[in-house]
Amino acid sequence: MPYIILQGLPGIGKTTLTKKIATKLKDMALEVTGFYTEELRDSKNYRIGFDIVTLDNVRGVLARKSNAGSESKYKVGSYNVHIEEFEKVALPIFNKTSSILIIDEIGKMELLSKKFEAKIKTVLTGQKGKIIATVPLKGGGPLVQKLKSDTSNHLFTVNVANRDNLVEEIIPLILQ
Repeated sequence: MPYIILQGLPGIGKTTLTKKIATKLKDMALEVTGFYTEELRDSKNYRIGFDIVTLDNVRGVLARKSNAGSESKYKVGSYNVHIEEFEKVALPIFNKTSSILIIDEIGKMELLSKKFEAKIKTVLTGQKGKIIATVPLKGGGPLVQKLKSDTSNHLFTVNVANRDNLVEEIIPLILQ
């Protein structure tokens, strides 16, 4: 079954787009499960980390800047990645039965979790519903490259010019 893959630069609007898609699908009374990653900013508007938030509002820490006093043995750039907390929030979504699964994001931080990577691989080979996933524009490793190169998937590159109109293009693909 083809999946909808959203790629784009950091901060371009992939998460905002997935939230809009989820809201629209829920408004249509469709079953949707999943999670998104939310940027956290300080009072000066500097990005200090990311939280993982499920579509039913369970929240956990994904990453914090190294100087935010939240140390971890897992690092991506200047961020400490909190794998255990990420897994506690993210992994249960794969046990829910839903016809539509939103995964924001399959990226470097998230893939530090081998349990998450294994769940993604299992879902991608056995999922009967629709999957909407965000991935980085560059890099991402073999799993992300496989998703992007699979010509049966619908790959969208999110940018400033199209991000506000993609919901209307993507919803019909989900409803097919």
